[in-house]
Amino acid sequence: MSQYLFVYGTLKYESCIMYKDFVSNCDYIKDDFFNGTLFNLGNFPAAIESDGKVHGKLFKIKNPEVLDRLDKYEGDSYDRKIIDINGVKSWCYIFNQPIENFKVIENGIY
Repeated sequence: MSQYLFVYGTLKYESCIMYKDFVSNCDYIKDDFFNGTLFNLGNFPAAIESDGKVHGKLFKIKNPEVLDRLDKYEGDSYDRKIIDINGVKSWCYIFNQPIENFKVIENGIY
């Protein structure tokens, strides 16, 4: 099990309903990216693994129980997977639904 979590979407912002729970159970490490493509789903983004770059924030998990709450928040459309963040094995929520009808966020930043 990884001790790290990479976030690229709404969890980065105080306006997210999970933000306080998330940041009280994780320590910010650094801004970073993973190889993927970011899509605009309207009120939130979705990422898949690919050759592009998805920018976000890397956190160290202090309390692993937060992952259960984040799994519920992210829902069935995302899988929590271990991905490589420049040598750090980290959890990340990867979109698991058809993506063809959504617009790519070209700069990889949400």
